[in-house]
This record gives sequence, structure tokens and C-alpha cells, in this order.
Amino acid sequence: MKKALPLILISCILFSLCSCSGFNNHDDYPVTIGNVVIGEKPDTVVCLSESAADIIIACGYSTMISARSEDCDQNTISLIPSIGTSSAPDIEAIVGLGCDVVIADDKLTADDKTKLEQSGIKVLSLTNATTRDELTRMYSNISAVFEGNTTGRANGEKKIENLFSSIDELNRQIPDSQIVNTACYIYDVEGDDVKLVTGDSFASNLIEYTKTTNVGAGAINSILDATTLKMQNPKFIFCAPGVKQKLESHETLSKLYALNEGNIFEMEPSSMQRQGNTILSAVEFMVVSMYPELTGDYSESSDSDTSDTDSMTDSDIASDADTTSDNSESDTENTDSEESSDTDEEPTDVSSTSSQDGTRYYRVKSDDGLSLRSTPEKTDNIIGSLMDQQRIELVEDLGNGWFRVKTEDGNEGYCSSEFLVEDNGQ
Repeated sequence: MKKALPLILISCILFSLCSCSGFNNHDDYPVTIGNVVIGEKPDTVVCLSESAADIIIACGYSTMISARSEDCDQNTISLIPSIGTSSAPDIEAIVGLGCDVVIADDKLTADDKTKLEQSGIKVLSLTNATTRDELTRMYSNISAVFEGNTTGRANGEKKIENLFSSIDELNRQIPDSQIVNTACYIYDVEGDDVKLVTGDSFASNLIEYTKTTNVGAGAINSILDATTLKMQNPKFIFCAPGVKQKLESHETLSKLYALNEGNIFEMEPSSMQRQGNTILSAVEFMVVSMYPELTGDYSESSDSDTSDTDSMTDSDIASDADTTSDNSESDTENTDSEESSDTDEEPTDVSSTSSQDGTRYYRVKSDDGLSLRSTPEKTDNIIGSLMDQQRIELVEDLGNGWFRVKTEDGNEGYCSSEFLVEDNGQ
């Protein structure tokens, strides 16, 4: 009996370890999202939604995507095969992959969805979140597709919690003021119809996070008439490339305060539509544009022939930055040494290029972006962020792995040269 007791204890311990190790965790699947039931962990996932792709990248699952739509053009997944657009995917190609799950958005037609489902493919149709709670559920649901109800949902909820913490911390850095700042984001102008961010979209929250009132918050369906916008007369305007020229030539809107004061900044529409780490990048860009004092030493634009419009194009948005550290209290700060966990890309050796006047330019080569610092050292001295592919001017090479640089809007600071590459453009 004395010999039997240890054997029983050992058996119990081994059984307990196997149960806890996740070898056969019956709680992870099936995953139910709406009326879609995913019975087991999928081997092949196709993503047709650029916003969902942004979330997948943020949650660390980009390597589990087998194919994507052309709209999902984030750097992290750019080498993954594309199979048409979000609205017109190659159905035969998707079926030929032996696809288990397709993650799509409202651009996918009912006919294409039916064809996919008839081929035995689970189709998860997602629409962009409009509130924090909805976005939290979306992160949880998307993560559950890849890792199940327990591990997946916990990971997704952790990632969105970190993202919101970063945004809230950025919000706290903005000085309080008795003066109410107003702003808007304009997608396009067609006649007297202004297509802009309205109060029924999550993008309106992005503007509000900057302690600024969105003048389009009272409208719906992304439309506001030109006369109303003129009456609102926002102090700051963010807009898609090309919109500034339309405003300048518009009979009703050409005298807007923001336009005449140079408070107009270009951002790609995707910066207001993707809901992964692009959210934080968009808020950071707007904050720095409206409150340049937060970046430390700020230089006013020179009286040159160059445009006074700052820009944030697709290549300037770190839309595919991965949130990789669960030990950090917040994902606000981009570190100089971090690389996205979803890419094996190695830092490129720095080689300079000179313009005709001898000025040397570089571009940031890091999905996580690069910190701009007040001193050439990795201490708590971050004064701004340089986005992936952002073009900067070299002011001084310190010769120790640090550059003093200047951005196109005149901000100066120090950054590591490790994640900079030559730029031959002028």
C-alpha cells in the first residue's frame, strides 16, 4: 500500500500537467461569432478587410494569414499573396487554397459570400467599430479565430487595453485650455457635399482624443453640407491628399480659417479607417500637428516656396506596427530597437544620399516607427515619433549610431541610425 500511494500521486500530477498544458483545451473551440461557428483552429485564413488586417497585425497573427486582398497593403503582410480586392476577390483562388475562414467587411457582395459558404468556408463579415466597447469585442473576436476562446480572447483584450492606455496617456499630455479647439477630417469635396468624419464613426473619437471638438460630430453618414462647414469654421483641418486644392478653389469654403492660416494637414483616408495600431499613429500625428510644443524644439516653417501643408501619407502611417511587449504598461512609446514580431526583416545598413545642395536624406525603415528624442541616448526623453517610411533630413551625424535630424515640418531631434535607409528622392 505504501508503494501504491506514490504511484497514484505521480499519475494525478501527470494528468494535471497535461490538462493545464493546453494539449487538449476543450474550451478554446468551437468559437462562435454572431451566427458563424468555427469548430476548430483554422489552418488557412484569408483576410479581405484592411481594417481587420490592421487588427490581426496588432494582435500578432499576421503570419497566420495565407492570402489577402489588395486593400490590405500594410508593410508587414505585403509579401503575402493577394487574391483580388475586398469587393471583388478571386473566389476560385480562395477555394483553391483550401481556405477554412475568410475575414471580410461590408465590401464583400452577398453573392460572393454565398459562393464561399457553399464551398464550406466560414465567412466572418465585420464592420468597423464605432465605440470603444465595439472595438474591444472586435479585437476579442478576431483573436479568438486564431487562438480560441481562452488564449485568443485574452490576447485580443490585452492588446486593445494597451492601445487605449497609450491613447489615454497621449491625451493627458495635451495641455488643458479655456479655448475650444475645433477640427475635422475631410475625405473629399463634391459640389456642396463635404464627405468627412461624422459622429457615427469611431474616427470621430480619434479627433476627440486630441482634446479637440470634431465639427462633424453632429452629422451622420459621412456627409456635411458646405454652408454648415463654413459656419463651423474649424481651426484645424485634416484631409485626404488633393482635398486642400479643392477647398482653395471652392466658392463657399475657400475662406475657411484653417485653410488661410495654414492649419491643414494631409493624412491618407486609411489612417481614419483602419483600427489596429494605425489608430494610435493617427492620434499622434494630429496631436503633434495641433500642439507642436509637445515635440520639444519646434521650428516654424521657413518662408520658402515649399508648401505649408504637412502630410501624413500611407507610407507615413505606422499602420502595421506590432504591439509585442506584454510586460510594458503602455505601448505609447516606439523604441529604437523594436522590430515588428510579424516580420523577419533585418535593419538595413545606413548609406546616405545627397541632394544637389549637399543635403542628405533618409527614410525610416521600421514597422514600429522610430522615436525622436531630445538627446542622443535611450532615456526617457522622447519628444515625438517618426513613422515608417517618413522622410527626414540629416542635420548632423554624431558618429556613434545617432543622428540629429529634421523632419519636413521643421521638428528637430535625435534618433538611432540603425533603422534608417538611403532615400534617392528629392
